[in-house]
Amino acid sequence: MTGDPRNGQAVGGFQNMESVSPVTRCRSYAGNAYYGPEQRARPNLTVMTNTRVVRIMTQETSSGIFATGVIARMPGTDEEQHIDATDEVILCAGAIQSPQVLELSGIGGRALLKQHDIPVKINNPNVGENLQDHPISPLASAYTPFVDKDGVMPEAEVKALFDGRLPPGPRPQRHLTRLPPTPGRRHGHTEPPPGARQRAHSVPIHRGRTDAGPALPGAPLDLEILARSVQFTERIVSTPPFSDALTGARYPDYPSADVSLDRAKEIVRQVAFSCYHPAGTCAMRPRADGGVVDERLVVHGTTNLRVVDASVFPLTPSGNIQATVYAVAERAADFIKESSAGRRASRSTVSTSSVDGSTAASAGASVDTSIDDNVSNFNTQLSHARLVDL
Repeated sequence: MTGDPRNGQAVGGFQNMESVSPVTRCRSYAGNAYYGPEQRARPNLTVMTNTRVVRIMTQETSSGIFATGVIARMPGTDEEQHIDATDEVILCAGAIQSPQVLELSGIGGRALLKQHDIPVKINNPNVGENLQDHPISPLASAYTPFVDKDGVMPEAEVKALFDGRLPPGPRPQRHLTRLPPTPGRRHGHTEPPPGARQRAHSVPIHRGRTDAGPALPGAPLDLEILARSVQFTERIVSTPPFSDALTGARYPDYPSADVSLDRAKEIVRQVAFSCYHPAGTCAMRPRADGGVVDERLVVHGTTNLRVVDASVFPLTPSGNIQATVYAVAERAADFIKESSAGRRASRSTVSTSSVDGSTAASAGASVDTSIDDNVSNFNTQLSHARLVDL
C-alpha cells in the first residue's frame, strides 16, 4: 500500500481494521460500549424494546415547532402510548426510517404528505432526499486453495485441520469451503459467493430517495467507475502467479482476459448491490441548499427536535460509516447537554424574577418566551460550526 487506504490515492493491498479490542480480543459495538451495567442501572433511563414510534407530537410556538413527545405502539398490540418530552426529542432511526418518522409527523415535502393525508407541519421537500450508499460489485473468478508457509496444503492436511476443530454433522463447514463459488440472492440483489473479489465505489455520485431507493449502481459515472475497476481486477487475477492459484467455476461465467468496458458494465449491472451504508437523507445543510438539520442537528423549523444518525451526513464518508456515526453521536451529546443546561438556567432566572403574586401571570408568560428564545440563542452560539466539528 502506497499510502492511507482511505484517501483515494493509495494503491495496493492493506489490512482492514476491525472493531475488536486489542486487549480483551472482544468485539466492541454500541451495546457494550454505551449500554453497560452502569447505564442500565440509571433511574432516568428506560429502554423499550420492540416498540415502534408512530409519530412525533408537536405544537406551534413563537419560535417554531416544539416537539412535545412521541406516540409509540406497544409490542404485540395496537395500543398506542403517549410519551412526553420535557426538553427534547432525539430521532436516531437511521437514514431510512428517520425521514419516514419525520414525514409521518408532518415534516416533509407538502406534495408527498398531502398524498398520504398527513397534515403539513413543516414543508421541507429535502426530507428523504440525498440518499447515498456505497455500491459494491462482487465477482468470483475461482476459489483459492488452502495455503500455509509451505504453499498449497495437501488435501489430507486440510481434512485433518477441519476434523480436529469442527463438530460432526451432516454438512460440516469444510464441505462448504471446498465448494465452487455459487451466487446467492438476498433482497433482490446478488450476494457475493465464497472466494469473491469485491469492488466498492467509495464516493458515489448518484443521489436517491427513501421512497425510491438508491437505484444501484447509480449514475452513469458510478457505473463507469465500477466497470473500470472490474477491468483492473481482472488484469490482476489473470496475471501469474495469482492466476496459477485460482481454480474452479467463475461467476459470472466470462473470459477473464481483456474484458471490454461494455462487458464490464453488463457485469456490474448484473451483480451490484448495497454495502448497507445508507446515509444523507436528513442532511446537515442550510435549508435552501437541501438541508433538513442545522449545524447543531436541530431540524429546520423546530426548536427542540434533533436527528442523530447517518442521515445527517451531507456527503457519505469514503469508508465504512460506523466510526463517523459514533463521532456524530458524541458531538450531539455535547450539543444536547449544552442546550439542556441553558434551558435550566433560563427557567431559574424566570422563577426568581417573580417577587409577588401581581407579577405571576406575566412571569408565566415569560417562561414560554424565555425558553424559546434560549433555544434560539443556543442554536446560534456555535453558528460557525462545520461538519469537521462532528
